[in-house]
Amino acid sequence: MRNKTLILGTGFAMFSMFFGSGNLVFPVLVGQQSNGHFALASLGIFLSGVLVPFLGAIAMLLFRGKTDDFFAVLGKKASFLIPLFALSLMGPFGVLARCITVAHGSFAQIFPHIGLATFSAVFCAIIFLATIKKSRVVTLLGSILTPILLISLLSIAYQGLTQAELPLIENEEGFQAFKNGIFQGYQTMDLLAAFFFSTFVLHHIQKKVSKDCDSQSLFKLALSSSLVGMSILSFIYFLLVLLGAAYANQL
Repeated sequence: MRNKTLILGTGFAMFSMFFGSGNLVFPVLVGQQSNGHFALASLGIFLSGVLVPFLGAIAMLLFRGKTDDFFAVLGKKASFLIPLFALSLMGPFGVLARCITVAHGSFAQIFPHIGLATFSAVFCAIIFLATIKKSRVVTLLGSILTPILLISLLSIAYQGLTQAELPLIENEEGFQAFKNGIFQGYQTMDLLAAFFFSTFVLHHIQKKVSKDCDSQSLFKLALSSSLVGMSILSFIYFLLVLLGAAYANQL
């Protein structure tokens, strides 16, 4: 029972780790551009936006979450340069900046007088306080933030899909919708994130289980948690693609 709770909580945390600003925007865009082929579009974004990142996470688990050992396979320089490039993209030069601007765009609808600079400063301060203690990041995500996120997303999907009709297929170019789903899925940049998220997950599980737990059991727990996170992310992506398809004209 304890392991099941651990797997569920860690899986929730993995879902919210991967679900950032791009994960909210790109599936809706894919649905909007699907011309009614939302099933093929969903399959495309599943392959590149869910399956590929989680395969990266599993590969890192095989290296016990040690990023240095993982990237050292490509050489000593790669073990330094690739993490530097990836963390720069996920941090100040890419994903974090995108998270802030997307969040501000929503916040500004309610409080238009608060500028981006002020919002960014407060946003980053909250992130710092929430992550300054690494050991509590997974617990905070899995137990508190993810349930709130899931309830919010499911409420939006329910309200949106019960008030709209899914579009009919407009043309026979289903492959185009599939291909667009694949390309947009890569734009979430979750594969880069997966290499580093796995370290958090493995350390969290190691702290929660007994000291007698062997490496094979740890891997199974981490793999099960990954499958939980992967399943939730796939379902949410599908709902967002449906919303994009249903409201394509308004968008």
